[in-house]
Amino acid sequence: KTTKGQPRGMEENGVLVFKGAPYAGPCDGANRFKPPAKLTPWTGIRDAIEYGPQAIQNRDPNSPPGTPVLASSENCQFLNVWTPAADGKRRPVMFYSHGGGFSTGSGGSGKNASHDGSALAKSYDVVVVTHNHRLGLMGYLYLGDILGEEYASSGINGMLDIAMALEWVRDNIAAFGGDPGNVMIWGESGGGAKVSRLLAMPAAHGLFHKASIESGPGIRMTPRDAATAAAKTLLGDLGLTTSQARKLLEVPTSRLLEFQEKHANFGPVVDGHDLPAHPFDPVAPAISKNIPLIVGLNQDETIFQSEHLPLAQATQIFNLDDAGLRQRIAKALRDNAGKVDRVLDVYRKSRPQASPTDLYIAITTGMGMWARVVTLAERKVEQRGAPVFMYVFAYESEVPVAATIDYPMKSPHAMEIAFKFNH
Repeated sequence: KTTKGQPRGMEENGVLVFKGAPYAGPCDGANRFKPPAKLTPWTGIRDAIEYGPQAIQNRDPNSPPGTPVLASSENCQFLNVWTPAADGKRRPVMFYSHGGGFSTGSGGSGKNASHDGSALAKSYDVVVVTHNHRLGLMGYLYLGDILGEEYASSGINGMLDIAMALEWVRDNIAAFGGDPGNVMIWGESGGGAKVSRLLAMPAAHGLFHKASIESGPGIRMTPRDAATAAAKTLLGDLGLTTSQARKLLEVPTSRLLEFQEKHANFGPVVDGHDLPAHPFDPVAPAISKNIPLIVGLNQDETIFQSEHLPLAQATQIFNLDDAGLRQRIAKALRDNAGKVDRVLDVYRKSRPQASPTDLYIAITTGMGMWARVVTLAERKVEQRGAPVFMYVFAYESEVPVAATIDYPMKSPHAMEIAFKFNH
């Protein structure tokens, strides 16, 4: 029994599983671009044996060719629970936010086993929760400066969805054998960035007790003025003036996704209220001073980005010579291009056997992820509150990055997901 009604789950892989349990009301029609609505309780028993639809989104640019597009809906606020038993025992709760930036992904979908919590729940006697929430334009199009107070939260609605899912956990997880007083929020990539935001959000304060940010340190978010400018660009693209902005409630989602694919990814907006400030800039959020934190990354993060480039570009990166390495690092350093010699010298001293490609992956991982991980951890330490722990995931897969490229996959972005879910 939950506060919203009775879901019927199933036994699967030795644990009890409840899939597709709703935690919020409709967010389409007149509720589009508004905060999550309270869910009206249902009567009787509702089956919870299939994942709910994922959020409206464009195809993930990193998905293999031919990957089917999964069922999606504006009304995507569903969560999934894996528990060893609904026996009244107070188990730790692991509340996971999926990756895909703030624009793609799902907490559970079809035959994709990456977020299946069965093995984790069974092996470690914990309750695992995953969830879907609004993404992209549907979750983060900021209209507060155009349509007024009614839409003041529109730039952070996807995160408010997650906060409401955490409220569901607080109110109901005891019925599933979980402890509402021992909830860890964790996530990878975009999910890690979502954890960063939750640490800074008043709406989520008190709903979790530990946090883990994995390959997704979120230091800054979208400033309010930039978000308003993006909304005005969308209106212009649709042939609408700001005085006609309410017509956005009637625009087909397919048309909104066309704009999103052409122009930008939308993410949480520092609106001064629901997200009062950048999560970790210039300091760590005071409201989470007493929340213990894990933050880290994979050893070879940018292999993932390189292997998903067009084959010709990927082939070049995985067969670099010294001249090609210098050229690419100079481009990556941009305004600091004059420091190429210094950077290469430092990395060659620490990796005397490294090839040009090895150095490229190490340097770009350092620039793209390590620097932000260290910054976030240092700002957490400066609070002199709860501890912060750092890690590097360094498992090295020998599988080639592609059939035509003889370079090992090593430990790229997202490699650790199968390990942490104990698959």
